Amino acid sequence: MIARKAVRQELRDQGVRVTLVPPAEINQKATAYIATHPEIWGLAVERARKIEEAEEKRKAARRKKRSRL
Repeated sequence: MIARKAVRQELRDQGVRVTLVPPAEINQKATAYIATHPEIWGLAVERARKIEEAEEKRKAARRKKRSRL
């Protein structure tokens, strides 16, 4: 996601309309971007961890609510 946003921004900076670029091409460029920017992996792992924590909290709240019914 981070790499795709960066690629889209690069394309916009070049004056390219992103809506006219095939998604496969954006994904290919994003993959290349990740290869040259390994710090993105750390950001992605941290984001995934936060999403997982939020999901666990949401599930726990739902279980608690159901147990009261």
